Amino acid sequence: MKWKLRIPLLLLTCGLLAGLIQRFSPEIFLELNYFVRSAVFIGTIISINLILEKIGVNEKEVYFPIGVCLILVGFLFDYWMV
Repeated sequence: MKWKLRIPLLLLTCGLLAGLIQRFSPEIFLELNYFVRSAVFIGTIISINLILEKIGVNEKEVYFPIGVCLILVGFLFDYWMV
């Protein structure tokens, strides 16, 4: 069974960015309020996904276990960085 990379890459991106922002938030954002940090997080995810759509990576098909592994990598990275 094959699966398009759209959802696994979205969840991988969310996990990687959430982990990085939680870990390095004081160094990156200094004294920004929560609303601005949230807007930057969402904007970064949207930007990365638009780039992936534009170059056609999201349309590639992979086997289901590989997609699940990508999702787990994002989840574990977020869990590890906290």
